[in-house]
Amino acid sequence: MGQRNYKDSLKAIEAREEERLTKSQKDYLELEVRRLRRAKLLSYHRLERELLCEELNRRQAQLETAHAMLLRHHELTQELEYRQQRAVHMLREEQLRRQHQTELSNQHEYTQRAERELRKKHAVELKQQPKSLKQKEILIRKQFRETVKIQTRQYKALKAQVLASTPRDQQKSVIKKLKEDQRRKLALLGEQYEQSIAEMLQKQSVCATTLNVYTLIYYPQMLCLSL
Repeated sequence: MGQRNYKDSLKAIEAREEERLTKSQKDYLELEVRRLRRAKLLSYHRLERELLCEELNRRQAQLETAHAMLLRHHELTQELEYRQQRAVHMLREEQLRRQHQTELSNQHEYTQRAERELRKKHAVELKQQPKSLKQKEILIRKQFRETVKIQTRQYKALKAQVLASTPRDQQKSVIKKLKEDQRRKLALLGEQYEQSIAEMLQKQSVCATTLNVYTLIYYPQMLCLSL
């Protein structure tokens, strides 16, 4: 009877020990599994962070490259526009210079021809007039020329001053208005001198000659306005 109880007690002890060992192994295995899972999760997070950093760096490099390309494209576009504007400006200046030179040459040629004709006509007319009458006519003609020159200089100075303060799109109309005003002033001035010469030559019946004098003196000065 005593021996049987001993065996039962021993079996119970072995069973408890086996249960304890089994539980200890189970706890150990669960702990290792958790450690492995944690290590795996940390490794995954680290890899994910590294991949994210690489992606951000790649995108940052792409953005910097795109920004540099846009900046360079903008600089090239500005430089091209500047060159085009400069070329157009230089071409326009060259055209204006050639036009001005042509007009100046034509005006000079016309003035010389008009002066030669005027001298020839008046060489004949002066021979037919009294000496005092010749002197008076020459004086009037000289005064008229000087007055026209003064008017022309004043017009050019006013034109330059107005153009300097007038927008480009309004310059054409402003110049046209100035020319019309100058023509009106010169026409009135010419009429006054023509009347003076006509009155002086009325007794000599040379009014027709006076008109020719006015025409040859006045119109060359009018053409100077186009310069």
